[in-house]
Amino acid sequence: MRVLLVTNMWPNDEDPGFGVFVRQQVEALRRLGVDIEVLVIDGRSERRAYARAVGQVRARLRAGSWDLMHAHYVLSALVCLMARPGVPSPPLLVTHHGVEVFEGWQALLSSFVTIRAEGTIVVSRAMAERLGVPSERVIPMGVDLELFRPGSRSEARAALGLRQDGELVAWVGADRPEKRLGLARSTVDKLRARRPAVSLHQVTARPHSEVPLHLRAADCLLLTSRREGAPVVVKEALACNLPVVSTAVG
Repeated sequence: MRVLLVTNMWPNDEDPGFGVFVRQQVEALRRLGVDIEVLVIDGRSERRAYARAVGQVRARLRAGSWDLMHAHYVLSALVCLMARPGVPSPPLLVTHHGVEVFEGWQALLSSFVTIRAEGTIVVSRAMAERLGVPSERVIPMGVDLELFRPGSRSEARAALGLRQDGELVAWVGADRPEKRLGLARSTVDKLRARRPAVSLHQVTARPHSEVPLHLRAADCLLLTSRREGAPVVVKEALACNLPVVSTAVG
C-alpha cells in the first residue's frame, strides 16, 4: 500500500516535539509494511508555504500511483483538496487533531473538508459529535509504553540536574494561548502559599525522547488547556504512573 501523507505538523530543530505523534504514527505504519511518503508543509514559518504545497502535492500525484492520501490537520487537508482537480487522485483521508475543530474560522473549514474527504479520523468523541462522523472513526494517538514507563523520581531529577527536595508540578507543551501557561503559573503560585517548596517545572520545546524523564521527575502533571483534541501527554503521564490534575478538556 502506498500512502502520500501531507502534514503541517512535524518535529524540527526549533520545536522537536511539534507533531511528534504524526511522525510516530508514520514510523509505526512503516514497520507494518506500509509505503509512506511524507510531505511536510512548514506553515508556521511562512503562510505562503500552503500555496506552494498545492503544486507540490499535484506533482506527486502526477508522478506516482497512490492508494491513499492522508492529511493531518485541516489546512493540510485543504491543500490536498485544492491539488486534486485534473490529476489522478486517490481517496483522501483527513485526521483532525484538536482545537481547530471547535474554534474560529478553522472550525467551519474543518466541516468543509470533512464533507469533501472520502474518510475522516478524529481523536475524541467530542470531535466526532461536532463534525457528525461515526464513533468508530475516533482513533486517539497511541503512547510508546517502552519509552513512557514508571521510574525513580530521584534518579530522574539527578539526570536533569534538578533539586531532590520539594514538589515539582510538570507542565508540558508549547506556550500557545489555548494551553494557558499563565493559568498554570498562577495555580502553582497559589499552591505555594500552602506548600512553599512547590515549583512549576515547564517542559517546552524538548525532544520527545526526553519527556519521560521530566514526567518521572515530577510529582504531578498539570494540564490547563482551554481546548484539546485528546491530549497525549495525559496518557504519557499515566504510563509513567504520574498523577494528573487537569481542566475538563479533551
